Amino acid sequence: MEREYKKVGFAINAKKTKGLPINIEDPPPLHTSDGTELEWVDDFKYLGSWVEQTERYIAIRKSLAWQALSGMSYIWRFSLSKELKVRFFKGTVESILLYGCEAWALTEAIEHSLDGTYTRMLRKVLNIHWSSHTPNEVLYGDLPHVSNTIAARRLQLAGHCIRHPELSAQPLVL
Repeated sequence: MEREYKKVGFAINAKKTKGLPINIEDPPPLHTSDGTELEWVDDFKYLGSWVEQTERYIAIRKSLAWQALSGMSYIWRFSLSKELKVRFFKGTVESILLYGCEAWALTEAIEHSLDGTYTRMLRKVLNIHWSSHTPNEVLYGDLPHVSNTIAARRLQLAGHCIRHPELSAQPLVL
């Protein structure tokens, strides 16, 4: 790969280049053409997203969403209609929480955790304390659970990819 880079005037920066082993238990050492050994890593941040560790990335998304939610606490305490608060919530906090969710590899435990976090956030937005015993059906109203929103976004992405002009000429392989 490095030889091909050099043909067009590029060089590998050994300090910034890492190897990510996929399905390799004991990866062999990587070296540049000048003999510098490259480091193997379990995950790394690329374009603002953590590669490989979905749980870590989701924890970061949750933290950022909670920060945004707390930063808007004045709005949540203000006497606005439920519909307006939910629209603010979806436009600000939910968009932060679900950024990049189309590519997440979710387990059932992660889905439950996200649903629980979303429910707690929604209760804070609507000023409904957990001790009031308000059922989630009343809390959510017409809102889908966050796991259903993620599933819908993943399907939208899949449909977009299937309809892409460069891919539409190729048969779909599932």
